Amino acid sequence: MQKSIIEFTEEYCYETLEKACWKNGIFCYPCKSKGIMKDGTDESTIGVKVRRYKCKQCKNTFTVKTNTIFENTKVP
Repeated sequence: MQKSIIEFTEEYCYETLEKACWKNGIFCYPCKSKGIMKDGTDESTIGVKVRRYKCKQCKNTFTVKTNTIFENTKVP
């Protein structure tokens, strides 16, 4: 069932972006490792907690917005 744009919460947008970006699992963009661990959360502009991840191999940290058109924006 499709949602109305009014029903799109920031949490829903992050979940949808995660599903779209990481269909085959989470991986580190620089080194391509799948050895990833959770590394706390970042807070969005309206207070939504966004999961941060850390690569066990190269120690890079990232969120679902990293390496997307949303990386340096205040959306979704």
